[in-house]
Amino acid sequence: MPKDTETAKPADELDSLRQALLRKIVKYARDNIDLNNDTLVEELEKETRSQFEKIISVCKEAAAGAPAKKRIKRKDRMLRKDHISRFFLRYIENQLRKTGVHHSLIAVFANSVHYLADETQILQWTEKINRLMEFGGKKGADYDTILDSKPGKMITEEIMAVYKKEMSKSSGFEKKLKNNLDEALVKNFNPDVDGEMNIEDEVNRSFKEFVKLLQAKR
Repeated sequence: MPKDTETAKPADELDSLRQALLRKIVKYARDNIDLNNDTLVEELEKETRSQFEKIISVCKEAAAGAPAKKRIKRKDRMLRKDHISRFFLRYIENQLRKTGVHHSLIAVFANSVHYLADETQILQWTEKINRLMEFGGKKGADYDTILDSKPGKMITEEIMAVYKKEMSKSSGFEKKLKNNLDEALVKNFNPDVDGEMNIEDEVNRSFKEFVKLLQAKR
């Protein structure tokens, strides 16, 4: 069955049910004009219950295919987010790890680009990355090679430049990022592996290391 026909069928059925329900309500109200409002509402609820249940059933059937579509969209968003985060942190990730920043904080720093950049910038970077990935894929290049290619580096530099600019303008940025770092560290800290650690001190130190490395890249 054509997709348009499948979409139209529940919509047409809902429209028919809606009209039938309205006609029934109007007729019942006219036929029972002597009833007070409370009694009329109570009786109408009984009279129209089956029709409301039918409408709900049709709505559920119409929405049955929606979850798969939503999952695909969510997957696309997550993939887009991951690409931009990886490009953003490419220059400084290894250095950040060498400073002893806890592994759970790396992703927090990488993903922080998404609450500094606006949607227009995110879409522009996504288009550039997608084109580069497609081109690199045709050439047989792996992900790291694409990241370190000349156009890949240009995208990284562009993202970092916007990040630093927006970071300097956002008064609440430091607090928000530190809160996210704190949450990640509390969740992932393992004293048997990580030893003794003051969470607040580690968050402050990690933030300073991140900013220092970020500002060092011109």
